[in-house]
Amino acid sequence: SSLGESYSSLIENNFVQATEYPQTGFSLSVDRASYSNIRRFLSNEMNVPTDAVRIEEMLNYFDLRISQNITDPRKFSCISTLTSCPWNKENNLLFINLTAPKLNLDTIPPSNLVFLIDVSGSMERPNRLPLLQSAFKLLVENLRAKDTISIVTYGGGVAIRLSATSGSEKAKINNLIDSLYADGDTPGEGAIRTAYYMAKRSFIKNGNNRIILATDGDFNVGQTSEKELDELVSTQRQSGIYLTCIGVGMGNYKDSKLETLAKKGNGNFAYLDNVKEAEKVLVQEFTKTIYTVANDVFLNVDFNPAIVKEYRLIGYDNKKDAIIDSSSELEGGEIGSGHNVLAIFEIIPQSKSSDTSLLLAK
Repeated sequence: SSLGESYSSLIENNFVQATEYPQTGFSLSVDRASYSNIRRFLSNEMNVPTDAVRIEEMLNYFDLRISQNITDPRKFSCISTLTSCPWNKENNLLFINLTAPKLNLDTIPPSNLVFLIDVSGSMERPNRLPLLQSAFKLLVENLRAKDTISIVTYGGGVAIRLSATSGSEKAKINNLIDSLYADGDTPGEGAIRTAYYMAKRSFIKNGNNRIILATDGDFNVGQTSEKELDELVSTQRQSGIYLTCIGVGMGNYKDSKLETLAKKGNGNFAYLDNVKEAEKVLVQEFTKTIYTVANDVFLNVDFNPAIVKEYRLIGYDNKKDAIIDSSSELEGGEIGSGHNVLAIFEIIPQSKSSDTSLLLAK
């Protein structure tokens, strides 16, 4: 991006011959950062970087949960819909809507949360640290006495600002958040290591253990490349500690780094362009953001070659770096409580007379 922002380079999915590959599988994603990030560009009457457009995240931004015909709310539900393709009348669009079970608030396990907050000099602007301070204070209002909060900051150095503290001590936590100010460089590597240390020190067995990293993503001290950050977080993925990333800012925003961290950290990724978005992510969708109900989730779809000639998945595009690295491992996604995930296929039927209603059979 001409602004100095960075995004993962995408390669759009091509059509696949159903006779050769009747089954396709892909890792589900519940991230929704792309939608609010694109809105930021449009609100400022700016061109949107091509690689900032991730179709699956724009679809997942909306709440399209299945409400009817759910026999067991503790299980996943799935519906499919077939419709015409608006840009090619000869083709069809197949929508698959998967809804995750929603946890009962009374039965949600205790949380061990570590707020990892970037307070470096680049975070001084109103749409960065001040926005995050408002966002975290909104989240604190949802905490219970059995939940614990630790706060680690990094800016000119790494500091443990608050050791594990009960969620009932809201005034103490909020006062600490209000006292933060921006200054110094960005030692992200050391901060991430410290956050995992704090999360492990107050680890809750059978609880929800999660780091929430909030930053513009501009790491400039220690390990800074996507590959180095990938390796750093991947070593922690078996710890049972999830990593949620929240991006803010404009100009030097590093979307590609936060996307990598969230994926490798078994977490999710959101972008806050204003306080309303912070309220949506951390209050209205609190359980979606904070509580995972399924790990390493894939979706497999079978097509009948007698009916389907070709198909292509819209969104979930390949990353150029992943294609180049033949040793990279395909990883499933982590699904939060009550999340709904939408996948869309464009389909070329074998003929106009094909009974495409059979597509919905499986």
